[in-house]
Amino acid sequence: MAGKSGAEVAAGLKIIAKGIGEASNLVGAQACLSAGIYLARNTPIDTGQAKWTCPASGVRPRTSTRTAYAVGKKGTTAEANISATIAQIRSECASRRNNQQMFLTNNLDSIEKLNRSGGNLGTSGFLLTASQIAQQVLRDSNLFKKALTGKASVSSLGGI
Repeated sequence: MAGKSGAEVAAGLKIIAKGIGEASNLVGAQACLSAGIYLARNTPIDTGQAKWTCPASGVRPRTSTRTAYAVGKKGTTAEANISATIAQIRSECASRRNNQQMFLTNNLDSIEKLNRSGGNLGTSGFLLTASQIAQQVLRDSNLFKKALTGKASVSSLGGI
């Protein structure tokens, strides 16, 4: 029984390499989305301005604050802001290509203070928890195993 030719081995490696690239792009987006959803739901809300954005610019995070999706006071528009934030993050994660950098940003001056105190939600330490959630997604993903066995393709990997 003859072994595979050099061309067959090269073709197989090319398929695996493509699958690894696609898997890493998708699992990175999934990790970002999971952390973003957690942050959207667990960042204390008052006026709606302390919401997260996720520019998939591949260049750098945003450096300016943004207005609330739904302006309110004392959390009156919390659900509208959470939903809009998650939709924005999901859209950016779904459009990620070629393993570009993704940034979850919140440039509100008081975000560190809110992280320490928990604000009106009492959820202190939400930044560390979001990071741990993203790390868990990376650890639990089976996409790389699929890619290494040559069973990964864009259609078989699923999506956001």
